[in-house]
Amino acid sequence: SAFYRAVINIHREEWDEAAISIDAARKAMDSRFTALLAESYQRAYPSMVAAQRLSELEEIVSFRQFELRAKHRLHTTGPLETKKARQHLTDVWRRRLNGCRVDAEVHSEILAVRSLVLGPSDEVDATITLSALSRQAEAYQLAERTLLDPLTQMEVSLNSQIFGIGTPSDLKVGLVINPGESAESLVNKDVVRIRSGPVYEQYCQQLFNEAGGEKKLFVQHKLYFAYIKHLWATERKDEAMSRLSLLCNIVDLTTYYG
Repeated sequence: SAFYRAVINIHREEWDEAAISIDAARKAMDSRFTALLAESYQRAYPSMVAAQRLSELEEIVSFRQFELRAKHRLHTTGPLETKKARQHLTDVWRRRLNGCRVDAEVHSEILAVRSLVLGPSDEVDATITLSALSRQAEAYQLAERTLLDPLTQMEVSLNSQIFGIGTPSDLKVGLVINPGESAESLVNKDVVRIRSGPVYEQYCQQLFNEAGGEKKLFVQHKLYFAYIKHLWATERKDEAMSRLSLLCNIVDLTTYYG
């Protein structure tokens, strides 16, 4: 169809052809959309989403053209301008998605288009929301894949040290609780403390490097925690509790030194 031709044109950086394909796709849906809208908003909504996807393809073409122009500029402000333009586009898209129907299929279609510009760490909250919506729709495999695909793209294993798995046995990571204290007293910071020292700081830096930076580690932890919640919701509670316990130790450490 014209829509998929437009996607291919964008991948190939064929901007004029992409604009022609987008226009053809819009014309193809125009008469059908008008008829459906006359029937009901409910019937017309999928076509409205399709129209939004076409508009976002046009926004992607404009951004990609701006990005290429910025790369070829002689002064050094190009990367900064591109970063600002990307952030503005992301903010607009985020507000727009918040106004869409809370539906797994709708969110999936929109995020698929935006992946032409956005990477796996750019819209992590929308990704987690899509996974939760898919789980509510009992599309459990899709819900799991939605969380794991971004981690795969970032070349992160579920059994990585950044999630607390495979931590050196001589390195006791986590909180230290003074013996003899009751559970109610754990709110007292004199009772609970983080293990610290040069060895722990060095290990924490190793985790940041493995993740690709502190910001990426935070994104990976969010996706992984959402995966743990998915495990719990799909009755894999023993695995969920085991992974959560190990993750908490690493989060405590990286938060302390981050």
